[in-house]
Amino acid sequence: MITLNVDLNAGTAKLSSTTAVKFGAIVPVQVIFATAPGAVTGIELAMGDDSSAPTLLAYTNTFSQDNDTTWSGVVSTNTTQLSTFLTGKSSASVNVELTTIVDGNRLVFPNSQVTIQQLINNSSSSVAIGQTYYTEAEVDALITAEVAARNTAITNAVLGLGLAPNQADLTPAAAVTANLFAATEFSAIYNKIIPGAGTGAFTAAYTLPIASMVTGAIAEIDIEMPTSSNPTVEIHDGAGALLATLNNATGAAQYWYGRFRYNGTAWHPIFRAFQP
Repeated sequence: MITLNVDLNAGTAKLSSTTAVKFGAIVPVQVIFATAPGAVTGIELAMGDDSSAPTLLAYTNTFSQDNDTTWSGVVSTNTTQLSTFLTGKSSASVNVELTTIVDGNRLVFPNSQVTIQQLINNSSSSVAIGQTYYTEAEVDALITAEVAARNTAITNAVLGLGLAPNQADLTPAAAVTANLFAATEFSAIYNKIIPGAGTGAFTAAYTLPIASMVTGAIAEIDIEMPTSSNPTVEIHDGAGALLATLNNATGAAQYWYGRFRYNGTAWHPIFRAFQP
């Protein structure tokens, strides 16, 4: 804000304090007379440089009366002249000239000086971010998630995890790629795979999923291979590793059993055996 204290008797208009304003802003202006003046029919505020033939940089003559001694208005610093004047400068001082018309007498007061500063935030979104801080909402969300996870862990520890529901036998007779099961939050699960002979060679690839698995969970898999060399059964870990490949090259029925444990990151075999 630009506040000018006017003394008509002394013929002065002085800034109430050292004043700096921003380029491109709408700046409030307040003119305060030392005593109630007569009829005020005009107030003008002009900004200019200090050249011998000053350039008018900003101007306003629109003021409204607030009370017996105070008039208010605004001046825009978003002018082409000020933009040109500030080129190459971070800030610059400009002269402020106040003119009043009181009781028909026009009085032009000696200049005061105001500092015009360039904008720092000029609507550019390209800024290098330094330290990143969590907002209150983000911290609250993290705490809520952590509490929920801890509560789940405590519940599992107190109540114990049960066995997964019974799983339907898988009977592939043609190529398939799928998760072995969809169950989660269990202590152990059992699956049986009974491949069919099919009409030609095929691979049934099953994956032990890792999403939402509990560390220490056990998966037991029985595979009953038919009297055919057509089917190949693959067991994969959800993280991508191939854990077992089964194919009946003997032509006689075979049975395979595998036991796997989830360690919190991936499934690992702990026992595997064939039985003719």
